[in-house]
Amino acid sequence: MLSPSASEPLSEFRAAVVPWLPYVRPAPGAVSEYWRHHLGHDFDEVPSMAFQAAWLRRCQTVTLKILTLDVRVTRLDTMGDAATWNTLQAPQWIDSATILSRLAGNATGLEEVHIRLSTQEQHLQLVQDLIRSNPNINSLIIEVDSALDLVPGHRPVINLERWFDSSSDLPILRRFILRAPACVMKLPPVSSFLTHLSIVNEVRIAVYRLELPGQPWQWCMDLLRACPQAKVVELATCRGNTYGLVPPRTPAPVVVPELIDLTLDLPEVDARLLGLIKAPSLSRLRINSRARFDDHGKLSDMHFPALSWVRIGCYSPVAERLEVLGLPRASYSHNLVSVEDPWVPYDGDFVADIRMDQLRAQHRQDSPTSSASSHSSLWLQSPHASTSLVLLSPGAPALASPPPLELQAEHSAQPEPEAPAPPSLSAFVTPDLHLSPESQPQAELPNVFAAVSTTSQIVSWTLPAAASALDAGPSAHGGPPSASSETAPPSSSPPTSPLPKRLRRF
Repeated sequence: MLSPSASEPLSEFRAAVVPWLPYVRPAPGAVSEYWRHHLGHDFDEVPSMAFQAAWLRRCQTVTLKILTLDVRVTRLDTMGDAATWNTLQAPQWIDSATILSRLAGNATGLEEVHIRLSTQEQHLQLVQDLIRSNPNINSLIIEVDSALDLVPGHRPVINLERWFDSSSDLPILRRFILRAPACVMKLPPVSSFLTHLSIVNEVRIAVYRLELPGQPWQWCMDLLRACPQAKVVELATCRGNTYGLVPPRTPAPVVVPELIDLTLDLPEVDARLLGLIKAPSLSRLRINSRARFDDHGKLSDMHFPALSWVRIGCYSPVAERLEVLGLPRASYSHNLVSVEDPWVPYDGDFVADIRMDQLRAQHRQDSPTSSASSHSSLWLQSPHASTSLVLLSPGAPALASPPPLELQAEHSAQPEPEAPAPPSLSAFVTPDLHLSPESQPQAELPNVFAAVSTTSQIVSWTLPAAASALDAGPSAHGGPPSASSETAPPSSSPPTSPLPKRLRRF
């Protein structure tokens, strides 16, 4: 390790408030704030170039496995004359180029590379040679700082097709980060770069302009399709295609089952792009669009069922931004309390916390389930009794099937009576103790049901009249209802018939 630069991923909190890519004409301090977030508050403290060059001359670069390097050059005097530049700046540029050249020619066993450099195309070419000479790289982080040096009139071009030569051994990357907000990334129409991302877990690309066929949102689909195992994806650019007129195309949908964090900072982000992304585990979503977010309709309900945090920056009403995502209103309505008028167009960021309990409730309502599985029941039976008590959930249909198999097995072990068993019977007892036949509409029944069943008959009644029905005697648990019970009004005095011995157990 050549410098103490940190290469650890950002914490969850810092990643949640990540600033957007500086625009074409950024506000004063926007570029510094961008790098301060990603590199830390001391991002402008560059380690000694002479010390790194001296250390590199004393180590065995062939055996290096992990390389963390900071070869940025700080412009100390931008208005000085040539003599001042030769005295202060030239030695730093020479040392930085020497370090990169030595590594590109000798270090061939690198597995993890993290390099920070200035916006100079010559240095990017040396980095390209270093990557091509190390086929075993699985973690690659390149950060082209644009805050410590003036952005040149001709922006450096990064051709990823030259970084990864398809004719050589293909490095299989697990982590790829390219953060160069002052550079142009270029890819030919047919590129082998995406083949290196088949098992990547984290991919972040932030550049000034994307020079590639099609629009950035279309290439985003190609990027997601190339990394099906990705958990974190970021794609940010200020400008899109410069190849000229490209025929419009609609990419095929892509499934990213493990994606949990998605950041899209593009000229256009809308339902056309998000509707093609199938990410059932996506929980954090950041969107920044130069165009209106609601120009192309909205997503289907519960398109992202695990979404818990959203940040959207564009010009559109706040309420419409969340509606476009297909979220139920109950899951985000608490975020609109502080908004004076959520239906007035607003140009800026809006952060919303999504209530997961409301999402799960909506998901359960939308998921297709059979009526048999949507109602639960509880069977209770004493080991020394031939009767059982069944509690049914609200809205459950009447019992029309025999008890479970374990109950049937217990009953089958008992001796059969000589007389034939009475026919199976099912009746409902209303709170007024009026018996009604089984054909009574289910909508008229109360919400809670209880049932007592034997091997030959099933009798069901409703609560809270269940306790009174149990005291009604044999007509409530064995014999058919009499004619008087169907027409006589309910009696105000409790029944005098005692409860059968077997039922008194319950």
